[in-house]
Amino acid sequence: MPGEKLCPNCGNILRAEGVADSMPAGRRLGQELLFWLALAAVIAYLMGATTTGERVGGLGALALLVWFLRRSRKRAAPLGDSATGRYRCDYCQGRFEGDDLRDISPRRAEW
Repeated sequence: MPGEKLCPNCGNILRAEGVADSMPAGRRLGQELLFWLALAAVIAYLMGATTTGERVGGLGALALLVWFLRRSRKRAAPLGDSATGRYRCDYCQGRFEGDDLRDISPRRAEW
């Protein structure tokens, strides 16, 4: 992968801290199904509405649903790579900061 950073201690790939993990596929599928079911219910309601007031209310509900969906997806969007500038090595448990990979690992007391 281009742009990956390697651990200065052991040479393994560093993982950026503060980056959101990807959402599980089952959860993503459930959210999409729930969205489409709610959208179908609102559209079915609008098609069966007999008065203008019911249609305006249905369109308002649809607008609210779209606003909520966009808001929640914006929050769930993962942060860019190295958003905090801190990295962690899973192999040697080292922690590093910045582009020069300054070591910020907690000092262990050696007995």
